[in-house]
Amino acid sequence: MTDKNLTRTIEDWEKKIESLWDRTLDKQKIVVWSDSKGRYLRNECSKNALDIESRIVWWYKGGARLGEELENLKQGHSLDRYNPDETTIFLWFGTCDLTRKVEGGCIELVSEDNQAVERITEKYKEATDYLKTRGFRPIILETPYYSIQFWNERKGHTDARKLDDQLKSQIDKLNENTLQINTESGVEAPRFNIDFRCVRSKKGKTKYFSNLRLLRDGIHPGQKLSKAWTKKLVYYAGLNKKQNATKKR
Repeated sequence: MTDKNLTRTIEDWEKKIESLWDRTLDKQKIVVWSDSKGRYLRNECSKNALDIESRIVWWYKGGARLGEELENLKQGHSLDRYNPDETTIFLWFGTCDLTRKVEGGCIELVSEDNQAVERITEKYKEATDYLKTRGFRPIILETPYYSIQFWNERKGHTDARKLDDQLKSQIDKLNENTLQINTESGVEAPRFNIDFRCVRSKKGKTKYFSNLRLLRDGIHPGQKLSKAWTKKLVYYAGLNKKQNATKKR
C-alpha cells in the first residue's frame, strides 16, 4: 500500500465506524496496552471530545515486554477503574520480545529460531487468562512487520536483510498463534500487516511485497499508518462489543 492508498483506507474506516457506532456504544471505553507503538497512534488521535478516539486510554511504555508489564498490572490497581462490560482492552506487544537493542542503538533478533515466539505466546495466554478472571474480553493485536535493516541503517550499520527475512517469519508465526488465542476467546482483531502489502507487475509476472517505508523509522508506524490503525481499533472495539451482546441474548 502507498501513502495515497492509506488516505483512502482512513476514509473507508471512518465510514465503517459511522455505520457501526451508535447510542448503544456511548459508554464504551477502549484501553490499548502496548509498548512504544501505542504512543505513535495516540499522537495521531482525533482531539474532538465528541469522537471516541479522544476517549481511548493509552497504557504504553517504550521497550516494554509483556511478561514484565503483566506482573506490574497484577500488582497494581489500574483495572479497578474500568467496568469490564463497558471496556475493550487491546494487548499490543511483541516487538521488544522478538528483538532487542545492542551497542550503538542497533537491534538484533532475540533468537534465531522460534523460542522467543513461543515465550511471548505463553505470556499472551497468561495475560488473556488473567484479564478474563477480571471479567474482561481482551483482544490481542497483530504484531506489525518491522525492519531490522531500516532501523540499523539509521544507526550507521548495514547488511541486516537476512535478519529481516527471519524476523518476518517469526512475526507471521506469532500472529498465527495470537489469532488462535483470539478465536478461542471468541473475539476478532484488525489486520494491520495487510496495509503494508503492495503489488508489482513486470513482464506478466506479479510480485507481492511489504512496503515498510510506511514506517517512521523502520519500527514505529508513520502518521497515516497510525491514523488508519487507530480507526481499525475503534471499529473492532465496537464490533466485538456488539457481537458479544448478540451472543448474550
